Parts: sequence; structure tokens; C-alpha cells
Amino acid sequence: MQIPQNPTVDVDKAHLTFNQVQLPYGLVIDEVHLDFAGIHAAGPGAAGTQPAADVKESQFRVMMTEPHVNLLLRENADKVPAKDVSIVVLTGKLRVHGTYVKSILRLPFVVECVPRIENGVKIHFDFKDAQMGVSMPSFIVDAISQHLMAIDLNKLPVPVFLESIECEPGRITVTGRARLSWPLLGGSTAAPFTQKSLP
Repeated sequence: MQIPQNPTVDVDKAHLTFNQVQLPYGLVIDEVHLDFAGIHAAGPGAAGTQPAADVKESQFRVMMTEPHVNLLLRENADKVPAKDVSIVVLTGKLRVHGTYVKSILRLPFVVECVPRIENGVKIHFDFKDAQMGVSMPSFIVDAISQHLMAIDLNKLPVPVFLESIECEPGRITVTGRARLSWPLLGGSTAAPFTQKSLP
């Protein structure tokens, strides 16, 4: 059997499931479900061209449990000015416990917030309630909110578009789509999602 000089592979649909995915910065994702459609891969060509692959459509669902959310916080504690920060995942919201530290001032706090998707590529945290035994001063609420900065997914090497974030007791589930191509670097990088490319 003779192998062609530039072999190609086409796959109509594929599903992959990963458990306990460990990523940099202390990020552990408990479950990852990937659904692909229209996969095309080409091997190296006779002229020395690099192998390449692209996916016409890809959907993902990732789930992260509360212990791994708090592990991520502990691994990056030096980036969070508040101390002893922990998160409890409730139905539809997050409850953040910690201690606000400013000079010699140390004030325990509890903040409830709801994650919100903006334009499919940013996650913001809307604050719904703040407690400190007494009415919490607005400057402290503002300082705490700065610690929970928006998460910008435009910085990822793969263009993604988030469709939903669901908070359930003890876990967070995120669904969305990704535009995949390989190699990730260079001119063949997949273009980001635009309003026209969305259904």
C-alpha cells in the first residue's frame, strides 16, 4: 500500500471527555466535555509543509468543583490583597469570605456575587450583598470588587465564546464554543468570533 505524500483525514463528529485536568497556576478542572464536528487534518506535504488541522464547529462544557476553586485561590494568594479568601458556590451565586487588610486594619467580610458573561469573552462579577457585621462602607466594597477582576478570555490562544455559567451548590459549570486550528501560532491561527459568525 502506498501512502500519499500529503495524507488527509476527515472526521464528521467526535466526542472527548477528560477528568481531573491539571493546568498551570493551580487550575484543576474536574470535567471537560468536547464535541467536535467537521474535523479536517492534513499531514506534512512533499514540499515540507507542516501538518495542520482545523475544526468546523466545537462545543465544550467544563465543570469545576468548589474545592478546586479554592485551591486556585490558595495557589495564587500572593495576587489577592485580601487574606484568607475562600468561595462557597451556591445556587446562582458565589459567596466570598475573606479579610480586608489595609495597613493595621483587618476586617472580616462576606460578599455575594453573581458571575455574568459579557460579549461571550469576559466574565464579570456583579455584587449582590456585602456584610461585615455592620453596614460595609462603600470604599471597602469597591476595594474587594477590585480583587475579583473581570476574566478576559481574549487572552487565550484559542478563540472561545461563552454561552452560559451555572452556579450550583458546590460546583460551577461553563458551556460555550471554541474555534480550533493547529498549529496555534502563525498565520493559520483561527480567527476570533465576531457578531456575524454567531448564530
